[in-house]
Amino acid sequence: MKRSETFNFGPWTVTSVKGTILKADALERFTNELKLPSLPEMVFGDNCLRIEHQAGFGLEFNALDALRLVDSERDLMKVACAEDWQKSRCDSEQSTVVVKPFDWTFTTDYKGSLTGKGDIKFKVIETDETIDIELLKKKEKIYFFEDVILFEDELADNGCALLNVKMRIMQGSFFVLLRFYLRVDGVLVRINDTRIHYQAGNNYFLREYTSRESSASEIKNPFEDAATICDNLGLKFECSEKLVFPETVDVEGPQLATETTESLKTETVNMLRIPRWCDVQPLSEKDIGVIAVTDIPTGSKFGPSHDIPNILVKAKEERRISYALKVSYKNGKVYNSS
Repeated sequence: MKRSETFNFGPWTVTSVKGTILKADALERFTNELKLPSLPEMVFGDNCLRIEHQAGFGLEFNALDALRLVDSERDLMKVACAEDWQKSRCDSEQSTVVVKPFDWTFTTDYKGSLTGKGDIKFKVIETDETIDIELLKKKEKIYFFEDVILFEDELADNGCALLNVKMRIMQGSFFVLLRFYLRVDGVLVRINDTRIHYQAGNNYFLREYTSRESSASEIKNPFEDAATICDNLGLKFECSEKLVFPETVDVEGPQLATETTESLKTETVNMLRIPRWCDVQPLSEKDIGVIAVTDIPTGSKFGPSHDIPNILVKAKEERRISYALKVSYKNGKVYNSS
């Protein structure tokens, strides 16, 4: 069973999809497309995070493209636990043949997949500009957050390999962290991070990639979580890039976060943001719980109070600064508004 969630941010649509691990038919497709002798124990083939511009270009994060970058021919970590891993795979249902040498840690330097057609794609250029981490540390309201696991493997109980992507959307910007975390017990800890930041009004995303690694003997507590241990690992490689919008795309002014009606339907308590000077009209009397929205802009019009649940925003003027509105209701009846 898959669960999909959509969020709008100005001209951008963010979609997250979460499902189960690969079934037999999907597993066969992955095996055929990849050159790897074996796959991670848990591959979430349907899972993805997609950021798409209304012009048709964007950026996506998925397991298949990430696994394409795993070394399919060389075992780069010939240690004692590698033999345990090889034996576990030969004994598993996934494999009935001898596993050929390859990077059994599934290390990948995946930075996301560019999407679009023809010239309607991001242009990648190197840059000296870096993400302002101090700016990201400022407390801002988060209108959307998602954490999507792409694949995971326990390395035959000798550690952990995990690839996941997180995203948060603030009022005028968003931030993405794609992290490959590897721990081989008694050997090393490795973290490959891709950070992407976008400030509304810019004509580019800023993307930073770092690869960090330290041996187990150099780490005080190798079992600390990735976020804690990351800054203590040795920096092996780093680069910064701009993902520049196609020249045919006009850059709009700052856009505030806007939440879709579909997201509203799936939450019992949520926040809706609408443009100034808009009509809010009822769709039905279906009760979907209590929704909290704040600061109704002057001029906004609501239908009859008993129709408030399950609303649709119809903007008279697009690209207006958004305001939050608050209407509290329950069982189809408004009991408070402000």
